[in-house]
Amino acid sequence: MENSKKILIAMDASAHALEAVQYAGDFFSPRHTEIELFHVDSHIPESFWDMNLGSGFQRRMSSVKSWTLEHEKAMKNQMEAARVILLELGFPYKSITLKYQDAVKDVAREIIDESEKGFHCVVVGRTGVSRFKDFILGNVATKLVGKIVGMPLIVVGACTIPKKVMIAFDGSESAQRTVDCICRMMNKEASSIKICYVIRTISDVYTSAAQDIHIAEEEMFSQTRRIVEPMIENAVEQLVGAGVKRENICWEIKENEYSRARAIVQDAEANGFGTIAVGRRGLSRVEEFFIGRVSKKVVQLAANSAVWIVN
Repeated sequence: MENSKKILIAMDASAHALEAVQYAGDFFSPRHTEIELFHVDSHIPESFWDMNLGSGFQRRMSSVKSWTLEHEKAMKNQMEAARVILLELGFPYKSITLKYQDAVKDVAREIIDESEKGFHCVVVGRTGVSRFKDFILGNVATKLVGKIVGMPLIVVGACTIPKKVMIAFDGSESAQRTVDCICRMMNKEASSIKICYVIRTISDVYTSAAQDIHIAEEEMFSQTRRIVEPMIENAVEQLVGAGVKRENICWEIKENEYSRARAIVQDAEANGFGTIAVGRRGLSRVEEFFIGRVSKKVVQLAANSAVWIVN
């Protein structure tokens, strides 16, 4: 498929995995996208069955075997349901691949290895299921956030309008790459994009309400605007050049916010932006933007959005 995007969707038996499929189907163009539905099954090792621990153990293991067969059947039904979602959204049958793989390594590592086979991004549900408990963001999804660095990772929550995109912009090279990524990846035929820059208040650092602190803060806001506005305008021109209609693009510089991440997520939820795009690395070259910073907080807070983490 010429100039197609290859999308890897990590699948399990959860409803959140189907939400990830629905999101990808709504966001990407069926005419120019190939999708692989990828399931990693972490079977009980064969050596485990060789252990002779008495009749009670054997009885319990027969129940495990029965569960395993039921799980495999449920997973096949889940994968077929995912394919139906994509077909109903207009994706050609030949553009959808279902792949099952037994885990040799841990599940996240298998997904990462698969993603390196020519894919352009990885999509995963915000939460899922493991053998014994939910892997709320903090297991497989968290491992992927920390380890997928060669392409965008999309963590999908209860997204409502995928093609309304908010770009968290801080003027860094990473933010510029996020704009580049959206230009390349999204379907421009029906898109709405907002570029959001957040300036934190300094009054939470200097708790006194002294007049000189207020004046310094106003000067900081003014100076930041003078620097950032031309950068945002360049980003707008970049989006227009990529095919997004100018009337579908807006931008805002928010001031006096105590939390950049919370301001971004609250704006997205209030205005129906189903996608939030953030850069992995911010203005500091020393540490990952995700680690302990805005990206991490956005992923944690944005339960009702899909979050793109862009390298």
